[in-house]
Amino acid sequence: MSDPSYIHELNAFIEDLNRIKVNNLRTDGIYENIVKDFNNTMKDIYISRSLDDMDELIGLTEYAEKEKREVKRRNEINQYYQKRYERQIVILQKMVVFFCLAILGTLLSDGIRPVYLGVLFAVGFVVFFYDLWDVFLRDSRDFDQYNFNFFYAKPPETESSYMDVDFDVEVTKYCE
Repeated sequence: MSDPSYIHELNAFIEDLNRIKVNNLRTDGIYENIVKDFNNTMKDIYISRSLDDMDELIGLTEYAEKEKREVKRRNEINQYYQKRYERQIVILQKMVVFFCLAILGTLLSDGIRPVYLGVLFAVGFVVFFYDLWDVFLRDSRDFDQYNFNFFYAKPPETESSYMDVDFDVEVTKYCE
């Protein structure tokens, strides 16, 4: 299993820092923090790899079928929320960009500013609610799929009417 690309990028960045480093107090602190973060990341990667290797070695044979399903479902739930939160983060990033553009729009002249801000907020409104609607339409078990079932009511399988009342004569009791 090869290292992820960000580890190679971190290695290259640390090598660049080693070349630039000149016993400066500010760069020494930054350098120490980066090295600590890198070492912690590498420890986490090694631990997760060893756990993956143990899972492959064990083969989850000790788990009962129910526990296997629970582990699988827990992983599906984690993936669902990870994808949902990533999508929500993208929505928030778009909002920040629109507000930054609006702040920059205040620097424009008085003749252009209302048109610019009006168009910007109209586009922002459409994009924001489109993204929210997209998240709302997602399936509750698989975030990559859409669920359109709440838009229509499923017709009843049997036609029932209030006139179709069955009376059982034997059960009927009369007052005595």
